[in-house]
Amino acid sequence: AIIIGSRWSSKLAWLIKRNAVPVLATLVLLSYTTLLQSVLTIFSSTQLDETTVWLADGNVLYAKGKHISLLIVGFTIMATFIFPFTSVLLLSPWLQAKSHWKVLRCMIRVKPFIDSYQSPYKDQYRYWPGVHLVMRIVLYVVFTTNQVNDINVNLLACALVVGIYCVMVNLLSVYKNSFLTIIEIILMTNIVILSASMLYVHAIVDTNNILTTISIASTLCVFIVIVALQSKGFIKSFKKKKISSINAPVSYESLEKFDQEESRSSTTFREPLIEEN
Repeated sequence: AIIIGSRWSSKLAWLIKRNAVPVLATLVLLSYTTLLQSVLTIFSSTQLDETTVWLADGNVLYAKGKHISLLIVGFTIMATFIFPFTSVLLLSPWLQAKSHWKVLRCMIRVKPFIDSYQSPYKDQYRYWPGVHLVMRIVLYVVFTTNQVNDINVNLLACALVVGIYCVMVNLLSVYKNSFLTIIEIILMTNIVILSASMLYVHAIVDTNNILTTISIASTLCVFIVIVALQSKGFIKSFKKKKISSINAPVSYESLEKFDQEESRSSTTFREPLIEEN
């Protein structure tokens, strides 16, 4: 969608080009969640008639036949993307401090990319994006390994992990802007509300509808606030640039150069008044 939009909108293409690193960081983070869920699905198994089968498809034997190729793909993704990405974000303050080592010189090149994740946080908590990824991994592992599909277990794990995370965010004040702390807590609480709505899906339909409505409404409100703030900041920066370009002082040197160029062009291309015989 971003590529197609850039093809037909020059403004969107300019905006993405100007913010290429943050856009790339956002796409990588979205891919991380999808790949993590896919890898955990590949590794999941269950028992069916005393036979270990793949949880996603009971007709496929686990670690045999067709599933071996899936395991190879899963291990490859874990070794080349999931584990390195999580480790770099979690240990980046220490890795960047040792970037003078030959083994870690690559940290200097990827520093702008890592800064796009760490810029909202205080200097002493620049490892917090890694903590956020670890929290995702814990929740996905619990949801995937819950073979009996007990929603109470999922809700308890979600409420416990998210509750601890929100308390730590509030007590430590990891963000530079306190407004971001409020948004983080709202979004994390929204995850618990969604889990609670799933708990009542087969029990009380009215309660499920109410919780789902609250969850969607809170997410929509946060999204509107974020878009409004981003648009306001973009408009202010655009107006400042426009005013500064209009009120930019003209130097005398540039005027003298302009006059000299005009005089040269006029003398060079001036036609003679009287032709010589």
